[in-house]
Amino acid sequence: MYTVESAGNELVAARLDQRDIDVSIRVLAPDGSVIRRIDSSAGALGPEPILFSATERGRYRLEVTRTDDPAEPGGTFTVQLLHQDPWANTGVDRVRQLLNAWAEVSEWETGPGAVAAVVQDGLVIASAAYGLASLEHGLGLSARTVLDVGSVSKQFTDFAIVLLAQRGLLNLDDDIRTHLREVPNFGTPIRIRHLIHHMSGIREIYGSLALTGWQAGDGIVQEDALGLVTHMRELNFEPGTEYLYCNTAYMLLADIVSRASGKPFAAFMEDEIFGPLGMEFTTIMAQKGQVMSGAADSYALADGEWVRVFDNSGIQGAGGIYTTVGDLARWLYNFRTARVGGPAAIAQMQERGVLSDGDTLRYAFGLDVGTYRGLRTLAHSGSSAGYRARLLYFPDEDLGILQQANSALTATPALMEMLADAMLEEILEPAVVGEDDNGRTGNSTREEGRERSTWTPTLADLQALEGVYFSPELEATWTLRVDEGRLEARHARLEPLPLEPQAADRFSAPYPLNEISVERDSAGSPVALRVSNGRVRNLRFERR
Repeated sequence: MYTVESAGNELVAARLDQRDIDVSIRVLAPDGSVIRRIDSSAGALGPEPILFSATERGRYRLEVTRTDDPAEPGGTFTVQLLHQDPWANTGVDRVRQLLNAWAEVSEWETGPGAVAAVVQDGLVIASAAYGLASLEHGLGLSARTVLDVGSVSKQFTDFAIVLLAQRGLLNLDDDIRTHLREVPNFGTPIRIRHLIHHMSGIREIYGSLALTGWQAGDGIVQEDALGLVTHMRELNFEPGTEYLYCNTAYMLLADIVSRASGKPFAAFMEDEIFGPLGMEFTTIMAQKGQVMSGAADSYALADGEWVRVFDNSGIQGAGGIYTTVGDLARWLYNFRTARVGGPAAIAQMQERGVLSDGDTLRYAFGLDVGTYRGLRTLAHSGSSAGYRARLLYFPDEDLGILQQANSALTATPALMEMLADAMLEEILEPAVVGEDDNGRTGNSTREEGRERSTWTPTLADLQALEGVYFSPELEATWTLRVDEGRLEARHARLEPLPLEPQAADRFSAPYPLNEISVERDSAGSPVALRVSNGRVRNLRFERR
């Protein structure tokens, strides 16, 4: 337990350095209420940045709890109070104060880092950065550093679709086979708006390729998406009936932009969006290995050492945009000025998807529509290789909050809301912090325990499932074998995966198999497996 005595109206900045131990922190106000929960992605090495607003006079408590296995030997941590200063008087001065403190408490000894900025009127009004863009060359990150923004790219793809719809070159209700004739007829048409709102039922490219033995670092090219869908025999669900996030759909949107416009996707984006908005440092990685001028490298930790993580894909539409916080400020300003596309395009971008049963989604055109403390927001996050990005925009206030990082371990999602609080405190509704609040922007996920198995197969039951299983859709093969009384799934490129019985003819397994069910013929003999791994559902592997 650590305590901080505050006179009130102060910004408190501290850091907890972890050495072979992983901890989380709860910050309690003088009245005992929890005002912050802190558990970064740094794991058992690196800092836990501690930032909180001490609004009331009194003693604040920091409760530190070990989150890794307490039976593990060793491990230490140290806590340093770096700043305890009165809050500045204006919103702009407060965010500058907060950004400077964030950069100081977040920096690793020698490692990658992050950039954060608050933008308004098309300009960066406050920013800070820490860490290195290149560990090899000792180059520091700055607000001018170019980084991959991952799925934040999706809103740009949708804006291109909106522009083409305005020109009559496509319609949002077009069957995608109008533009992509290679796509099979699945019975119910997949419409362009289904792709936009993740309602298409198309299987996820990452989950699909993982079932072929694909691993991170193998890379994906743009043609892979259309090739995958061309060979697809079934959808995850009937188009329009469900929401299921899908990168494949956005790669197809890029192909539609190219075919409808008659230009390569990257050229259309430069000519019609990036150029007119003055986004001079923004580029699409259109091919594997493309040199990206001014771009930071991305990193991950492996056995306690930083290693480079290469973005060797050439996907477009779903990701692939490299940019700066300054260029993103120009993009967000177009939501206020509508200089490109006009007011109708900006309104269209904020139109939320509607399922066939009438339910309205939060997901609009590459943007999650929501509210924060009473104010309307547009948001999206992104990841690619080691890169991480977050965009949070308050359209009615024309205020944007941006964060880019070149490692998953250096991103600080909770900073987004703290910056919003500092800048907009006078007009925000009172904050509500619940017991389950983890202080992070966006949806949090919690690992749910698996149901206890209700089936105990005999050795003969398992041996009856042995054999070779082939997916014509993916042209991928898995082999089931019993080894020392346990059923395993084997692939030439992967380690054997244990299959754990869950119920009759149902198994669980590590990714990419996850959930497996057995299909039998009328005689009771196994003839196929159905595999689901999240965004891929019921993919059929036929027994050979």
